[in-house]
Amino acid sequence: ASSVAKEALKSHAGVAVRSCLNNTIELISPAVSLGIGVNAAAVFNFFNEAGSLSYSVPNLCSAAVMVIGPRLVAQGRLEEFETLIQFHRGFAALCAVLFTLLAYLTTHVSLTDEFTNEVDKEVFAVLANRVYPAAIALQPFRALVGVYGPVLMACQGFVPWGMMVAALFFIVYLPCTIIAAVLQDVEIVIYAQLVYNSLHFIGLYYLVHFKFLPVILRSSDV
Repeated sequence: ASSVAKEALKSHAGVAVRSCLNNTIELISPAVSLGIGVNAAAVFNFFNEAGSLSYSVPNLCSAAVMVIGPRLVAQGRLEEFETLIQFHRGFAALCAVLFTLLAYLTTHVSLTDEFTNEVDKEVFAVLANRVYPAAIALQPFRALVGVYGPVLMACQGFVPWGMMVAALFFIVYLPCTIIAAVLQDVEIVIYAQLVYNSLHFIGLYYLVHFKFLPVILRSSDV
């Protein structure tokens, strides 16, 4: 009983670490961009809202896998579980393409008219054009993380996920964001999110397809 309790505590701790640090990122980046300047904050918020959509819709659509997946494993229906995981791999790729395309099209719809007044329009346009490539490149990774988070939860990878997010936060995201604040450069704020999310997805993909899924499928041979 004590071992079960310890494993449950570790799982909850992993989820708590991941949730707290991800939510902390959502607070730090807007605050840093606002500290750089009003126009920088406007540019960051525009692209950040696109990123929020790219993440939240795939994430919500994938939420059911967290419930269905463990049930299939518990019932020994491992072929169906593998099919479920492979389906979500395809769904993740589809979301990455669709939401990147949506973000690309959205940025061309009266961008400066919607987010600036006549005085700030010229400054906003210059900043937006600078960060545009990184902001668009961020969208597929936001969508991929949105799908693969629930998939890893279905594989019961709570603890490694928390450890990975903590490492990426303190080693990658936080130093880059501090540099952005010191240099007063909103472009670095967005690049910090791009690097964090791309490495986050790579880590999730590795944990699902190379660590947990093979072990789960091999359990059928035992």
